Amino acid sequence: MIQSEPHNGLIYAGETPLACSIEVVQQGPMTLVIRAGSFTTTGEAAIRRYDTATHGALVAAGKAERLVDAARVRVWLQDINGQPVQKSVAHALAADFAMLVSDNPVLVKSWRAALALDPTGSVTVLPQSRLGSDPWPVTPPGWDVIHTIVYNFDVPPGTVTLAPIAIYVVTVRPGFPPGTGPEDWRHQSARLPVGL
Repeated sequence: MIQSEPHNGLIYAGETPLACSIEVVQQGPMTLVIRAGSFTTTGEAAIRRYDTATHGALVAAGKAERLVDAARVRVWLQDINGQPVQKSVAHALAADFAMLVSDNPVLVKSWRAALALDPTGSVTVLPQSRLGSDPWPVTPPGWDVIHTIVYNFDVPPGTVTLAPIAIYVVTVRPGFPPGTGPEDWRHQSARLPVGL
């Protein structure tokens, strides 16, 4: 049973650029299909009330961007050279990815999958599995994990279908959780230099 809930895959974007159009569906008894789509990272920034004197040059230099209300600005965290540490980036998964899931006859087998950049820089899916309480495999050299798409789930011995297993996947909703708003989510990062 594929699902998302708070603290298990469901994320609200708030005022960040976070977005995800990638979906996960079950196809056949033991196959998950991760559908082509895109994942946009948040980057590292803080939301500030827009001040022309303070933020005008940052916006012109691509180190900040005005929000849709034009009264506020997203200021990207800067390194010691004054360059953005991590701006928002959209990563496109160009084709569907079939994740073939299997069980183990004796031990519980756990599975997960992440959106990743392979050694060539292409966006792909990195599925991983482990037996029992073994450690998860390390990320292969040259790979860069972008974000979890399918969270850890366990497949008991003798499993013939994933249908009854709770499989949590990433789901990004725009805006804020019910009952919260921008005043509750002012900062994406608190590490900006004073005055920005």
